[in-house]
Amino acid sequence: MTPPNALPPKDDGTPNMDYPKFRLREIRDEQGITQAELARRIGVSCGYLSQLEGGYRRVNSDLLFNIVCALNVSLCELYDPMGLMIPEILAAFRGLPQERQEEVLRFAQEQLAEHREDKRTLA
Repeated sequence: MTPPNALPPKDDGTPNMDYPKFRLREIRDEQGITQAELARRIGVSCGYLSQLEGGYRRVNSDLLFNIVCALNVSLCELYDPMGLMIPEILAAFRGLPQERQEEVLRFAQEQLAEHREDKRTLA
């Protein structure tokens, strides 16, 4: 029987990553924290943490809170919602004519400049 918080595997048996990228392993490695240490801090077994990192388990809100606190990161840092879309976006961009690609890049640069200015104004 599959546990209620287990993610259903894909048809080929690989982890189900059809959710925003969960950067748990990446952040843990960046901080130099062992899997055993993080498991202890958040109150789960190493095996369970391994399943979370591998995309085989969902994380509930209580555990998510423990993870965010243990790693001292925000939810935005922990998840990468654009990670799933990047290959699709790049493929669409590459399929555009050169002139259109240049328009898209100009627009993106304008948006980034406005965003930076907004951040400076708020600071």
